[in-house]
Amino acid sequence: MTATADQRLATRRGPSDSCAESVVRQWEPEHQLLGALMHLSAARVTPLLALVPDHAIHHPMTRWAYELIRALVDSGRDPDPVAVLAAGHRQPARAALDPVGAPTPSQHHRLALYLADAYTHTLSPSSATSYARDVLDQAYRRSFRAHGMAMVCLADAGADRDTLTDHFAAAAEELADLSRRSRQCGVRHHERPH
Repeated sequence: MTATADQRLATRRGPSDSCAESVVRQWEPEHQLLGALMHLSAARVTPLLALVPDHAIHHPMTRWAYELIRALVDSGRDPDPVAVLAAGHRQPARAALDPVGAPTPSQHHRLALYLADAYTHTLSPSSATSYARDVLDQAYRRSFRAHGMAMVCLADAGADRDTLTDHFAAAAEELADLSRRSRQCGVRHHERPH
């Protein structure tokens, strides 16, 4: 039996590398934001959900959990980990291969592990607004890069001027929206009582 490239890489990297990646992941703003949201009431989460759109969340598991939190808060429930996990039995991720079918037991198990990790490794639930701003800043950079690459591809493919202009306008609108949302997080952060 021949080892795949991923297996060979995992063997070379060893268990300490995957452990280090896991630790680094814990400190990412998306992970911290999600964990912080599960510590807060629906009333405190609502303004943050209004500022951070689902598409600003990059990692698929984090985005699924974020979608679950949004659904709970929209129904007036606090997004504690037990409620989020229970919602995960019924609501698949919008980006799932089968977005209408119930999540598989394996997917639900991975969600449970992710939620436990995010909840227990949250540094400061009171910093949720700062985490939201950091998530939006990262989303802005990802969007800027993706739109830039798309514009280069369109230009290289010989797209007509109207197509190029339309794409540029859409990119500018999306970037302006993310920038405005990030600035609003900064305002909310400074308005917060200390």
